Amino acid sequence: MVTTHEIEGLLERYADWIGEHASLRQVDGWVQVTLPFLDRHNDYLQVLVTRRGDRFVLTDDSYVIEDLITSGCRLNTPHRQALLRQTLQGFGVELTDENALRIETDEHDFPVQHQIFVQAMFAVNDLFYAAAPNVKRMFLEDVSNWLDRQVEVTYHADVSYPGRSGYVHRFDFLIPRTAERGERIVQTLARPSRQAAERAAFRWVDTEGSRSPDALGLALLNDSDELIVSGVAEALERYDLEPVPWSERQRIVPLLRR
Repeated sequence: MVTTHEIEGLLERYADWIGEHASLRQVDGWVQVTLPFLDRHNDYLQVLVTRRGDRFVLTDDSYVIEDLITSGCRLNTPHRQALLRQTLQGFGVELTDENALRIETDEHDFPVQHQIFVQAMFAVNDLFYAAAPNVKRMFLEDVSNWLDRQVEVTYHADVSYPGRSGYVHRFDFLIPRTAERGERIVQTLARPSRQAAERAAFRWVDTEGSRSPDALGLALLNDSDELIVSGVAEALERYDLEPVPWSERQRIVPLLRR
């Protein structure tokens, strides 16, 4: 049985451990605090601190946002901007015009606000990279925006077909038939694993009787953040779904035009 006294001692040791493993470095008028917490690159988290009168300013010097952008996670859509603002507001952290996270505090609240700022740095990173629903939503948004920019492409979003299994299956985009081509049905795989490919293949095969016999199935695979898992493309091709890495999307534009 554990006691409150034991946990109190462990918490004190935890606080001591952070203090022992944090390091400080003077950078012009700032102090760079390197903390024993690892980011997704296994680099130690760093916070810059300076004094403005009787207030302290904490910033990440644009590290979190610029790292996301460099890694291919664009934050230039209204939906993503709203997600970012909502997350930062929850921590009381502001975003500067230079894409830096920033918070101000006085000496009394410094420990609490410093901890809150560190949590905000992790939360922004996790918002766009760790939350699967957000990854799917953002990739779908990228595909929709790309289709909107193709002047000779018209489409319907979020279409459904009944399957012979009794399930109704949803596909992300339908490009109607033309005189030259049949329907083109597009499914997005934000995280193209073997399991995701198998689910997409099942939807395609199961709806064979309810869609046009000459319909072309295209699977857009998100390779913006990581390489596509081996075997995914082969699994899709086996069931007559054409795999298209997002980085190669321009090659299918002629197939989508009216």
